[in-house]
Amino acid sequence: ETTTADKLQAGFDSLNKEVSSIDRVLTKEAKKVDRAVTRKAKPITKKLNKEVKKATKETKKVIKKVDKETKVVMKKMDKKTEVVTNKAKKLANAVEKETKALVGGGDVSQPKGSGIDVSKLKVCKDARGGCL
Repeated sequence: ETTTADKLQAGFDSLNKEVSSIDRVLTKEAKKVDRAVTRKAKPITKKLNKEVKKATKETKKVIKKVDKETKVVMKKMDKKTEVVTNKAKKLANAVEKETKALVGGGDVSQPKGSGIDVSKLKVCKDARGGCL
């Protein structure tokens, strides 16, 4: 004769068998869904990768062009800076020559006695005073 414990054990065994069967079916269905999603996503991913590659290529072209233009502009700026520097040097030399001529010294030939008496010159730090 079967006891209550035997009946319960038989019920648990039957239930366990059903759960295992359901689990196998669910696993099988999950794999099918996963494969379907992968198949659908593959062309989209491929297209996205292609677009990214294209955008990267265009970006590299633009960067190359900007670098080239920057070099051209920098060359022009260097030339203009050189011209300005040369003009500034010429002006500085001219001012120095004039100053030496006024003071009466240096390599500029001035008649003797002409020029400024340096002993009466004041040297000032700024417009507010502080003169020596």
